[in-house]
Amino acid sequence: RTRVELGLHSAYSSPFTASLPAAPVPLPPAGAPASWTDWAFLIYCAGVVLWAAWFVVSAVRLSLRVRGGVPVEGERRAAMEALAREQQLPMPRRIVECRWARTPFVVGVVRPALVLPMGWALDEKVVLHELLHLKYRDVWAGWLTTALRCLHWCNPFLWFVFDKTGNDRESLCDQRVLERLEGEDRRDYGRCLLAMADDKAVRTPGATTMANGARAVKARIEAIARFKRFPQGMGLVSGCIVFALSLSLVAGVPVSAAGTDDTVETPDGGNPAILALAAQNRGEGDLERLRALLEEIEGRIARREEYAQLDSQFHAQIAVCSHNAVVSNLIPVITEGVRTFARTVAEPEYVQTLASHRAVYEAIREGRAADAQEEMLYHLLYNKKRYRHG
Repeated sequence: RTRVELGLHSAYSSPFTASLPAAPVPLPPAGAPASWTDWAFLIYCAGVVLWAAWFVVSAVRLSLRVRGGVPVEGERRAAMEALAREQQLPMPRRIVECRWARTPFVVGVVRPALVLPMGWALDEKVVLHELLHLKYRDVWAGWLTTALRCLHWCNPFLWFVFDKTGNDRESLCDQRVLERLEGEDRRDYGRCLLAMADDKAVRTPGATTMANGARAVKARIEAIARFKRFPQGMGLVSGCIVFALSLSLVAGVPVSAAGTDDTVETPDGGNPAILALAAQNRGEGDLERLRALLEEIEGRIARREEYAQLDSQFHAQIAVCSHNAVVSNLIPVITEGVRTFARTVAEPEYVQTLASHRAVYEAIREGRAADAQEEMLYHLLYNKKRYRHG
């Protein structure tokens, strides 16, 4: 324990001593709380339960009020269905009017409903906004945020973050609406938002709303004035950036006590860090498959037959040995990259390929992570030098 942890005692759990569960589900101990940490934990749990109960009750009350709404039929429903078909958007199960509704909103996860104020004059731009919420499952995102609010009920900073998340969700929906509008329709959409600037923000779990408070609406109107259409492919670029930033966290490898760092980033499947993971996590079945591929490669090289396909499978199997989900998802890229490179191997490289593959296999088989990294590093540097100098 650290110095701070020495003073912490709990009747409920102890991370410092081994224990076995006494029941299929966690149960509180028979005794009373033993310290202030136990009381703090009980207060936290009570807060989670109370906030969750409050949110669930609010959602049920809203659902019951919506159930008493007047169904929208006739020309107005037909116009909304035509808009949904034109924009290739899903339609809610129900469309109802309610006297107490101030602005349109979508509610419900299993049977979503579009709620309109009683006598509301149909505005296709507002309906488009709500249908986009439905398409991108923003109600589900709202419930996820609600669950996080319950877990972090005692952290006002995170509640502020969750409020900002909801506002950003509305701003993103505005962006998606504007990308489907042209010219004067975009300005009309800004005027629709301006009419809601005086509406008070109401955050109900399981529902969306365009009116998220005067300050947020003002920021959204300013964003509309600066509107620029996102270039195609921005989603893919954003995903690649997130993937690149998270890969080092997910596929990290412990550093040795000596503090040495032999990791080299490479575009193919021979990243030495992956070799270390393979040496640590490989199973007997993994090793058997790797050995079979190695022996088949050695046989083809001895007969001077083409082995690019097998070589790519050998490197992909190393990724499989790592038992890392992110690395395993890269196997198609690894396979194609190694196969392309192996086709260029000339006579002088056969001996080096045989020796390096055998050394890598032996290091993985014996669990020598550092040696596996070193052998693959040598192999990569050799191939890199050959590739540069032709």
